[in-house]
Amino acid sequence: MHPGIDCISFTGGDTGIAISKKAGMIPLQMELGGKDACIVLEDADLDLVAANIVKGGFSYSGQRCTAVKVVLVIESVADVLVDKVKPKVAKLTVGPPEEDCDITPVVSESSANFIEGLVIDAKQKGATFCQEYKREGNLIWPLL
Repeated sequence: MHPGIDCISFTGGDTGIAISKKAGMIPLQMELGGKDACIVLEDADLDLVAANIVKGGFSYSGQRCTAVKVVLVIESVADVLVDKVKPKVAKLTVGPPEEDCDITPVVSESSANFIEGLVIDAKQKGATFCQEYKREGNLIWPLL
């Protein structure tokens, strides 16, 4: 590292790990991935929650580090919430970014393969989906 560097601040996973290995004793501040959850209680405004789940989970094709990755819902409102989210997901447009679509290809084939692996694993563990899984190259249709 350069002797003039007093601190490194970085956002990212694999690259952050590589930087930390080379940083020696230089203080690091890293913002890494998490499991950003949306927790829904029975008194929640379900229309607002549904809109924010779709916005938080699918903007940038779900690739933002702060994207909603997990939704934990009180069972008594789960079916109503799914009924509110489902049509919003169905309205998302899918295609190339040049066409100003809501869902565009993920950044790499390895990312697409990782996502597909999560879908397969969830299905094997008993998950049910409101849509059929569809993928063309790095383009993955939204799935609820």
